[in-house]
Amino acid sequence: MPDHSRAYRAALRALYSRASAVVGVTQAVCDYVVDADGAPRDRVRRIYNCAHPRFFEAPRAPVERPARDRLRLLHVGRLHPVKNHATLLRALARLPDDAPPHELWLAGDGPIRGELERLVAELGIGDRVSFLGYREEVRDLLLDVDAFVLCSLDEGCSISLIESMATGLPPLGSDVPGIREVLGPAIAPEWTAPKTDVDAWRDLLLKMLRLSGPERAAAAARAQARAYDVFSPTRYVAEVEAMYDELAGR
Repeated sequence: MPDHSRAYRAALRALYSRASAVVGVTQAVCDYVVDADGAPRDRVRRIYNCAHPRFFEAPRAPVERPARDRLRLLHVGRLHPVKNHATLLRALARLPDDAPPHELWLAGDGPIRGELERLVAELGIGDRVSFLGYREEVRDLLLDVDAFVLCSLDEGCSISLIESMATGLPPLGSDVPGIREVLGPAIAPEWTAPKTDVDAWRDLLLKMLRLSGPERAAAAARAQARAYDVFSPTRYVAEVEAMYDELAGR
């Protein structure tokens, strides 16, 4: 979610007044551009982001995850303070000794990589955390892990979260508007934690790690169904075309 200066908001307000429509990628973003940036509410349209079609195979089928010695958690995103990796790493360090064996993969690169690597060493969790760097083909990673984690301080409409859900992974996320909205009311209450509450994140991670295979598969199926129903390219194109038809008919 942007944090615009007063001058930039004034420029946006002037621009919005000349626009036929203003598109927000979640309702949280729509509310923001109306309340903070002064967009006319009657011109704002919500059209959710979608992921690339390769994440939406037809027909939809559950992904078989092989049994592993350690459960794999994946975070995809630039290494930037807004992604809040530090809270996730501290929560991982607080997991009890009897937690199921696990590892965290961090895909992405950015300005705080060195800082995060030092934090991993300081917390003594280097044997459980891998920095993968920037990866072009995220879908291969999603097919090779057991759960997806997004601990951001703020999000508009996360493409990486949609990709993970469409691929059939159970998702964990911060309790912030953009993530709650993508997860939906059937998933968000159970699988989110306050964004900077380390103990809450520890408990959420432990809850996921202790799920049985069938329970994890059921959580993944719910996430995949929501991704296909709400965030597919087919739905996105239909909503964009409907908006153009509406505007052209005025």
